Amino acid sequence: MEFCELIILNDENGDKLEFELLDQITYEAQTYVVLSALGENEGELIILLSEQDPSSGELIYDEVDDDKALMAVFQLF
Repeated sequence: MEFCELIILNDENGDKLEFELLDQITYEAQTYVVLSALGENEGELIILLSEQDPSSGELIYDEVDDDKALMAVFQLF
């Protein structure tokens, strides 16, 4: 039986979306996560910047605005 780390994110409408964490990659002192969508969009890959909120300590996932970093992380994956 295979186990996966599940990450649940909210979309712009507040709906919960489930993703499987495939990899965590450090590139230029930043941490990125590679996620695979589950459910309706199964298999769709996304790469997000992973940061820790300084006040709460919770992980925050943000879109990657830097195309160069996005491509580099995808190639490392």
